[in-house]
Amino acid sequence: MKPHPIQQIFEYCPLCGEFFDDADFDFQICHICGFNGNDDENLEYSKPHYRVGETVFLREPYKIERLMYNAYFQLKYSGFSGHIDHIKNKIPHFYRWIEKRLIEQKKSKSGWCNKLFIPACVAHYRIEITDVRCERLQDISDEDCFAEGIIKTRGALKQFVAQTVKGDIFRDTPQKAFAALIDSINGKNSWDKNPWVWVYTYKLTK
Repeated sequence: MKPHPIQQIFEYCPLCGEFFDDADFDFQICHICGFNGNDDENLEYSKPHYRVGETVFLREPYKIERLMYNAYFQLKYSGFSGHIDHIKNKIPHFYRWIEKRLIEQKKSKSGWCNKLFIPACVAHYRIEITDVRCERLQDISDEDCFAEGIIKTRGALKQFVAQTVKGDIFRDTPQKAFAALIDSINGKNSWDKNPWVWVYTYKLTK
């Protein structure tokens, strides 16, 4: 007989953070987000990466450009650029870092450095988290689909576009377009699995 995992008793919801009242605690079911602590799939859970009030910098591809004896950094999407001296004292082993970035740019097909490794001092935009909630992936609203990058076409034929690396995908609803986007990023059938996801609301601070 396969042993059943020991159930963890939650005093508050590990998904949305709501403290359980007496009824919620007894049944281990959150009345806010629907988390069910009795389900085996919820015995392992994740906490949000960010909290309300936290400030986060936005990542975007960047590159270093040399001009005579000067050097500048440039950001791809915001178009912001600045003299390299502005970050000189904020990056350990600065000159070694510069050389590595120049090599990375040369090897990259796009000519840009990977946004995943952009230093905070190079990033231009920052956001403040104003709300955190959890929901099932397929519960996303039309408004949130548009916030995630889905585009509504103009004209009599109403369609919605998901822009992917392999090209644009057209669907007849925002959710279907977003589903195509999710599958293109995370793999086929990612949308159908309908996992719990964290939803962040934020405001631009810089």
